[in-house]
Amino acid sequence: MPFHTHDEPLIIQNIKFKKLPKSYITFTDFGECMFKSIGSEKATSESWNYFELRRVHDAMITAPEELSKLLIEILYEK
Repeated sequence: MPFHTHDEPLIIQNIKFKKLPKSYITFTDFGECMFKSIGSEKATSESWNYFELRRVHDAMITAPEELSKLLIEILYEK
């Protein structure tokens, strides 16, 4: 994955999409890395919904049920 996918801003021009809630999931067992801190700090500073999952980065492979449950909770969160 290109490095700048982690540090280039996402520019949303459609006002309808700007109003959608945003969520950020960090995988706490992934270890410390530059990408984790960039995303976590940005998400919490921009009022995203922030979630932690005690899994490694490829949770869709190692913990698909747990990740799916969290994604469904986020989807239906009011």
